[in-house]
Amino acid sequence: MAHEMVRARLHAAAHFRQVSVTACEENVHGVPGGNAARRPHSAQQTLRSPSAHYQMLAPPAGRSGTLAPEHRRGVLRVRRSILITTLTGLSAALWAAAASPSHADGFFDDFDRLDGKRWFVSNGWTNGDHQNCIWKKAALHVADGQLTLTLKREPTTSGDGKAERDYSCAELQTREVHGYGLYEARIKAAAGSGLNSAFFTFIDKPAHDEIDVEILGRDMSRFDSNYYTDGKGENQEKIAVPSPADETMTDYAFEWTEGRIRWYVNGKLMREVVSDDVPDAKQKVFFSLWNGAKGMSGWLGPRDDTIEERTMTVDHVGFTPIGERCLFPGSLSCSTEWSGW
Repeated sequence: MAHEMVRARLHAAAHFRQVSVTACEENVHGVPGGNAARRPHSAQQTLRSPSAHYQMLAPPAGRSGTLAPEHRRGVLRVRRSILITTLTGLSAALWAAAASPSHADGFFDDFDRLDGKRWFVSNGWTNGDHQNCIWKKAALHVADGQLTLTLKREPTTSGDGKAERDYSCAELQTREVHGYGLYEARIKAAAGSGLNSAFFTFIDKPAHDEIDVEILGRDMSRFDSNYYTDGKGENQEKIAVPSPADETMTDYAFEWTEGRIRWYVNGKLMREVVSDDVPDAKQKVFFSLWNGAKGMSGWLGPRDDTIEERTMTVDHVGFTPIGERCLFPGSLSCSTEWSGW
């Protein structure tokens, strides 16, 4: 869809050029371009219109190939007009497609397959002593239009052999970074003390910036909204969900613009932060399911080592760049009641 909308912009610019050429024909000949000029033109036909116009100005058959001075001046005026309008139209199209936040930067994934060009699967490491699991590629799979992340009780060793944990766990991240815009996902979380089902954006270079939706397994009636800027956090606030997060699919979203973050649940605005310390670095999009270890019980709840297996399910995810709307059906940005941007 993104590429189609960019092509539509370029086609609009081509149409602008065609209108300009027709106007030149009217000015030179003093008459409209006729029915042919009023019929719809394909993009290919539009690109041929300047040469067709030159043919109209050619000397009648059987006469000398040299134009009278007044005719030569008319041809030069038309050529100059066509060149100017063509460059203007092309510049406008390129500006619309590239200078503003690009449609190509937005995406929607309903997980009918795992797109390896978009996603990277974490595998073979742990994020630190605070985590009681190691990311494992086999703990993540896509089937029946859903992404499933699994936490499983099984002794797991890191790829370098330096870390061992009691559980394997799953994490998925985009290969590309994304900036201001609307981030949306439909998720069913995993219940259990010490667990974290997370949907967030994150970058650690040149500094740690992050925006979070973290559904803690200790309490399925709410989730943690939070953000970090240059590694500074402590901006956490609990947000209620309308039904248990592990029983039904829930739509989570956050709208990130300069100096502002808004969190939504099922399309309803639940929290707004307006501050100079809102993150401003482009970030990757993440999904993860993991359990806590050292120092995490105060936040995630006591570690429950009786858990054998839990899953987090993602139905779809989408990103709409700032300035755009409704890049996929069902997006919050499609609603006339949405007050974003």
